[in-house]
Amino acid sequence: MNSGSAVRRAGLAVGVSLLLVSMGGPAAQAQAPGGNSGDGTVAAALATAPVPGGFATWSDLMGMQNKLNTAAEKIRQAAAASGRSGYASVIAAPENRELLVYWQGEVPAAVQRVIGEQNRSVPVRVLPARYNQEQLLAEVRRLGENDAVGEVAPRADGSGLDVRWAKGRSRAQGLAAENLLATATVDVRVDTAAGEVETTPFAGKCADGASWCREDDAPAYYAGARTMNCTVGWPMHYQAATRLLSAAHCADLNQVIFDGGGDRMGPVINDSQRQDTMIIDARGAGRMWDGGWQNSTYTKPIAGASFSNVGNWLCTSGASSGVLCGIQVKANNLEVGTAYPLVRAEQVNHTSAAGHGDSGGPVFELTSANSKVIAKGTISAGDVQAKVRCTGEIWQERECAWRIYYADTTQALARYRAVIVVDGPQQGLTADVKK
Repeated sequence: MNSGSAVRRAGLAVGVSLLLVSMGGPAAQAQAPGGNSGDGTVAAALATAPVPGGFATWSDLMGMQNKLNTAAEKIRQAAAASGRSGYASVIAAPENRELLVYWQGEVPAAVQRVIGEQNRSVPVRVLPARYNQEQLLAEVRRLGENDAVGEVAPRADGSGLDVRWAKGRSRAQGLAAENLLATATVDVRVDTAAGEVETTPFAGKCADGASWCREDDAPAYYAGARTMNCTVGWPMHYQAATRLLSAAHCADLNQVIFDGGGDRMGPVINDSQRQDTMIIDARGAGRMWDGGWQNSTYTKPIAGASFSNVGNWLCTSGASSGVLCGIQVKANNLEVGTAYPLVRAEQVNHTSAAGHGDSGGPVFELTSANSKVIAKGTISAGDVQAKVRCTGEIWQERECAWRIYYADTTQALARYRAVIVVDGPQQGLTADVKK
């Protein structure tokens, strides 16, 4: 925690000019427009936000969402095990009060059995899909290689792909891309209403004199703590030790990361620029910083991780913004610029979902009692077409957005063959705690 050392800040850019890297400047507390109040915790944020879908409380909504996500994961696993999957996607929006499963062709008997079992806990409806996920994602990757294509997203109903052009493409690049789209093996629709894609990567001391806090944490680090220019992501068990996940655009492989107080955390020991994730060789504990960006009081235990299904309601916990809620998943498995796969999520009232300095930070879901968090992703970037007033820490060049992109944590854990660190005993694994 070296209170005398300077905080290191640097602007970083990747791929298509990306919004969440901390760039330095004067720090000042700001109130979230139409959102967070009081102590800045999740509870305070949700207390003032209307609950969608006719649910009495956010706890009721999250309880339904947890059940939908559990059912979706079991069906996904059954689809993968079937070996000839027509699986396209699911929509797990709790306001629907049912899980929508999109499937191409006949559903195998083994998958039908799992769907029947899940129907006992939540309604599951199977709907026809024009294409399966394998067909859609193959075209996402192929079309996304063209520099004029800014974003390629599979539609949640399996009917095809939506494309947005990249900002600044040349006429020749545009013509080449249009010719490429004409060769697509699935239906492709160009979304002109959302505008051209230009993204910005969202890349302290304890104000109350505490020994550690969000802005100057200590080992074992909590998710949501400040680093030299970004935010600590989820802790995970990786190669017989606890390590930390974050965003790859925040640092280079082998670069040493420093915390918000300027103390050495450890080097980057693995990264994937393609998926915008990296692993920091620093100890992590199974908790996440709750509350505002200047905070030594509020944390929440980590309960696990689950996939980002379309329709899920989420929150973010970036080191420069603090906790922000009212964010819903709109698409998953996107290619954005050179990054794949990413998730697109939007703050439904068009207030900030994340901003500069939040990159690598947690995207999370609440358990039904709002007492624990479920890891969903690590923040990558914001859409320049969706810029809004920032909340939390303010400096002159800071930008924030209501539409963000993030890397799904379950996909990252699978890629690194790692396991999320939870708050409490894990069989065969050793936990780390703050000393």
